[in-house]
Amino acid sequence: MIDEAWSKSRPTITDRFFWEPLPDGCLLFEEATGELITLNGPAELILSHCDGEHSIGDLRRMVEAELEVSPSVTEELIRRLLSAGVIANEAVE
Repeated sequence: MIDEAWSKSRPTITDRFFWEPLPDGCLLFEEATGELITLNGPAELILSHCDGEHSIGDLRRMVEAELEVSPSVTEELIRRLLSAGVIANEAVE
């Protein structure tokens, strides 16, 4: 389970990757390293709303309602996007 401070943070997409939509997700390409990352539909939905306006809590509720996935799945997707450097977490004070 995520803590309240993390839930209120507002992630944004980093500028490391180019983003190309696919029929069932999206493809990310990092020009500097040549790294390719393929995201599934739920991860793409999260990414599409990482605009600095939506909190992690907002993202969780949105994905869980729209795709009917569990909170733990949504949290894991957010953590993976963060650890891969696809999104950055902006703390809210």
